[in-house]
Amino acid sequence: MKKYSILLTSIILMTFVSCRNLGRLVDQKKSESYFITSDQQILFCQNGNWFELGVDTLQADAKTFRILSSNIAADKNFVFFKGQPQKHVQRNSFYIDNKIPKDQLHAYYIDEVLGFIIIKNADPKTYENLKGNGRWARDKNHYFLDWKMINVDRKTFAFINTVFSEDKDSIYISPDFRNFRSVMPNPGDPKSINDQYIKIGKNIYFVYVHPDPKLMTSTFDTIRQVRSINQNVICVNNKTIISYGEKFKYEQVDISSFQLFKPLKEDDQQFYFLNDRYSNDKNNVYYDGELVSKADVNTYTPLKYGFGKDGKNAFYKTAPLVGVDVQSFAESDTLYQDKLGNRYNYKTGQKM
Repeated sequence: MKKYSILLTSIILMTFVSCRNLGRLVDQKKSESYFITSDQQILFCQNGNWFELGVDTLQADAKTFRILSSNIAADKNFVFFKGQPQKHVQRNSFYIDNKIPKDQLHAYYIDEVLGFIIIKNADPKTYENLKGNGRWARDKNHYFLDWKMINVDRKTFAFINTVFSEDKDSIYISPDFRNFRSVMPNPGDPKSINDQYIKIGKNIYFVYVHPDPKLMTSTFDTIRQVRSINQNVICVNNKTIISYGEKFKYEQVDISSFQLFKPLKEDDQQFYFLNDRYSNDKNNVYYDGELVSKADVNTYTPLKYGFGKDGKNAFYKTAPLVGVDVQSFAESDTLYQDKLGNRYNYKTGQKM
């Protein structure tokens, strides 16, 4: 009886779903969401999924209604986004320029819920998104970040790398796109080392992002050579290692054999993790620029969250953990533990 009830319910549901007639698509090549019924009603139903997303009936003129993109349409009176009339948009001058909605007065960005939002201070004729910098745009007068005008010199503003930019007056940072700001006057001739570091004169700069962006400065008598080991770690003058903007605290590094540990594959997982705070040379293992005490360079394996182990000891950052069974020491949910019952907090390294 129970199976019969379930089957009957499924048949009724399928019949109900199939009975909803949306009409035909207005322009199937451009959109699968705008429909016109036999009585000339225009409907919007996202991808035709009326059962889950519902249907909106538009107060639109069917004779002049046309599709501009998958979600944008227009008739003689209004521009529509997802079926909603954008009444603040100037219909007669509206157009889409490289996916940017524009009219004679404004350029707009699209909020998926609210629709078209005016980009303040933007010149619609010249406003454009920057290729390769998806959250940046510019017009003839200004640069914009996340659709907000930024106060820089338009003529001389330029990107140095993904973190640093400049104009004739200042060096700027925008490490996470939310904290664009000037960090110093521009002394001239900044050079990109990689996507994270720049060089100006005798100084090397890096922005440490968490918890708040902080400009890190390393100064040298002279900078003859800079080698990028990865985006966060560099070697200067074939002598000094800088990691995350800070010089190694342990200075006796063998540069010729220095390397970061290779990315490690997690047990039973299909992805790799890389923590470039772990490194070594032929003599020592380092964590965050400091010597890992008693670590065997030949058998040491980095784990995660600052933990590691070699053939004899387990470690948290630079210090060995006392009384740990190395063979069974491993990550388990939100802690590290071994078969002896030793348990360590993965955030602090403290024994629990």
